[in-house]
Amino acid sequence: MQLIWISGPTSKLTKVAISGQRLLTILLSTCLGFLILGAVFYFMGIRIAIDVRPELVRAMGGVISETEQLRVEAEYNQKLHKLGQNLSALTGQIDRLKKIKDQFSELATPVIFKIKPNDFTNQGGPSQTLPYISSERRHFSVEAPNIVQASHDILKLVESLNDQWDEEYKLLKTLPTGEPLVGKKEVSSTYGMRIDPFHKGLAFHSGVDFNASIGTPILAAGDGVVLKVDHNDSYGNYVEVLHRDDLVSKYAHASELLVQEGQKVLRGQKIGVVGSTGRSTGPHLHFEVIRSKTFIDPMRVLVTAKEKAHTLKD
Repeated sequence: MQLIWISGPTSKLTKVAISGQRLLTILLSTCLGFLILGAVFYFMGIRIAIDVRPELVRAMGGVISETEQLRVEAEYNQKLHKLGQNLSALTGQIDRLKKIKDQFSELATPVIFKIKPNDFTNQGGPSQTLPYISSERRHFSVEAPNIVQASHDILKLVESLNDQWDEEYKLLKTLPTGEPLVGKKEVSSTYGMRIDPFHKGLAFHSGVDFNASIGTPILAAGDGVVLKVDHNDSYGNYVEVLHRDDLVSKYAHASELLVQEGQKVLRGQKIGVVGSTGRSTGPHLHFEVIRSKTFIDPMRVLVTAKEKAHTLKD
């Protein structure tokens, strides 16, 4: 077989003899060239795809580049770091909740009062006519964002509980529910109808009398503001403290008062000392709770262990 090549301007004829062997060699060379070129394009394409669309290559053949691996590791490390921060903050918030819980426990621990009725010593007061995270196991790459978000949500929830408990604790502290004096709590006269220690007739007692020795510290039963510091024949030296919800606590027969009108006082703060001033048969604290100008039983307000209280018999 011959191929005749005619050049343009000179019309020169060029004859090329092609044998079957030579033609086969050309075809094989051409195919090999295309194969090599295809392989080059294929591997270049794979390389570009790994960098540009790694998720596609990973889905097709599980191939991942070092760059992609480093990127994934950095992303997971960031998520784990965020998770660690949330858990650390959550631990701190739980510790704070524990402290608030302990404060609530201290605030609400019952005080045991020993009741000693029909004993006219150490009594007093005025005489008044009767009036989701899923449990399904999934790949960490899918679950990690959910775990981080869940930890973030839990942290926010605990923070909101902290705020609520703080507010509740502050409000609870303003109520006159705490012990009104230091030491043994012995009730010598309860609230309501009683035999008056002076004229021995039936009379209404507007508070609770706590038997105590002279000089025993009198404590504010709750946070508040001193409403009145005064003296009269019935109560002797007394102080009134205004609390939340229009509640007033009153401490009478003191030998000395240590606060002034308008002064802010805290629950458990010493505001005076026990005495026997005014209408009194002996040293004691007369404690009253008044709401909207109406007497209420202090034992309904004080945090007391009534089931443990018992009567003393002489």
